[in-house]
Amino acid sequence: MKTWTIYAIIMITLFQSCTDNHKSEIKSAFNELVKRYPELYSNGVINSYTFKREVYNSEYSIKMELFDQPNSENEIVVLSDEKGQISAIPFPDNDQRSYWIFHDEKLKQRVSKKNFNAVMHKAFNLLAIKEGYIKGIIFNDMMFSLLQATPIFEDDSSEIKNTNRSYPDSCGVIVKSNFKAIFDGIHESSWIYLNTFNNFRRGRYFQFIADEPYGSPGFKIIVYRRPCVIKPIYL
Repeated sequence: MKTWTIYAIIMITLFQSCTDNHKSEIKSAFNELVKRYPELYSNGVINSYTFKREVYNSEYSIKMELFDQPNSENEIVVLSDEKGQISAIPFPDNDQRSYWIFHDEKLKQRVSKKNFNAVMHKAFNLLAIKEGYIKGIIFNDMMFSLLQATPIFEDDSSEIKNTNRSYPDSCGVIVKSNFKAIFDGIHESSWIYLNTFNNFRRGRYFQFIADEPYGSPGFKIIVYRRPCVIKPIYL
């Protein structure tokens, strides 16, 4: 009995130590965001983000955690592995156009070198995720399980069919243009077909495209803005 008690105490202590270390790593990753994105974060702002949920990919030992800022549309995704490598990825609201670089939209300001695609490349490199299909799997888990976005299939044409009824003319044009580009991409490859998502709550569509499923290919993520989304009013 005493042996089991000692063992339990040791395991609890080790677990708490690992938890404390991980919290410290997350804090360091958040501090890096403050330095890298002063236009998005400050110490006061970053400290307001709270843990929401996590997903773990056991096959590739990647933990994905979601933090959000109360009363806002802003989120941060944290990816980490069992070796202690960790990367924090901003998911700000759609006003940050130079970060998202939305498909087929002209920017009034210069494209940020710290944009979403660049951050995802850096995260995959840091976590030593090389092959295209593994990147796609992690991206899939991040979208579907963590952010609770829904996959887009060619049959999902309700957005287009309801355009005239649901949107003003300018919004309808953007919706049709977005879905035409999305479906054109899906037609090109079944690989893309499995990695296209509607992040409806945040008014964005994501399409992950790897040059090749195997080897160490380049990739890009096309982000589409869902137009005429009415932001909630937080009281």
